[in-house]
This record gives sequence, C-alpha cells and structure tokens, in this order.
Amino acid sequence: MRGAISAIVSLGLLLCPIVGTRAQPARDDGGSLADRCAVAAAAPDDLSSLRGDSFAKATTCLSYLVAVHAALSRVHQYYQSTMPAYGNWSDAAFYEQWSMRQRMLAPDVCFPADVTPKALATAVVKYGKAHADELKTVENFDLAARALAGAYPCH
Repeated sequence: MRGAISAIVSLGLLLCPIVGTRAQPARDDGGSLADRCAVAAAAPDDLSSLRGDSFAKATTCLSYLVAVHAALSRVHQYYQSTMPAYGNWSDAAFYEQWSMRQRMLAPDVCFPADVTPKALATAVVKYGKAHADELKTVENFDLAARALAGAYPCH
C-alpha cells in the first residue's frame, strides 16, 4: 500500500510543470510545500496573473496536492473496505484493533465531492502556520496528509 501511495505521489511530481525556475537544491520538507502552496492559495483560481517562479510554485503545489488527494482518497476506500466500522468502534473493539490501526499508512480523510486543488492548498497553508515547528521536520506528504486530515476529518 505504501508503494502505491509513493507511486501516485511520484507520478504527480512528474506531471508538475516547472517553468521559469532557476536550478536550486530540492527541498523535501514540509516548509517547501507550504511555501509553494502559499503562492497557490493567494492566487486567482485560474492562475492567470502568475508568471515565472510564482507560476511554477503554484502549479507544483496544486499538482502535488491533486496526487496526494488521489492517494488519500484511495486510502479512505481501502480503510472502508477492510474495516467498515473504522472510526465507530466501542472501547473494547478499539483496543482489539489497536495494532492494526497503528500500522495504517496514512490518515483517513473524507474529502467533500466538490473540493478544489486551491482549497487543498489553503488547508496546507493554514496547517503550516499553526504548526510552524513541523515545517522543517516532516516531509511533504506527511505535512499534506496531516493538514488535509485536520481540514477534512472523517466522523
């Protein structure tokens, strides 16, 4: 399952347009994603006013989050099919399922049907501001997953 998530996220990165940027060392921490998503969250929906580095940052963020959305949606489907009562356990059942829960690879996220890439970017930026201490210590996927789980929890 983790391989499938990595493959989906990697595919999203391959599809990211890189336009007008200078070669810089790649950063894989959450701060890098938060920086890129701040540009996307502040931009108009059609990105028409963005040029050069700003356009590259916004499209990289949005493309990455589309891939993360696809991965987390698939994880949600997996959780629902393998553990239909996930999230609605009694105390006894919770303890019985604890070891399985600890092995879960990503949070269970319930996206609304009409969620947009810009809304995903806004959630990442909001989470990054509230958890600035995590930006240098977590990787892009972990930051995005935590942000999206907080913004779109399953109840």
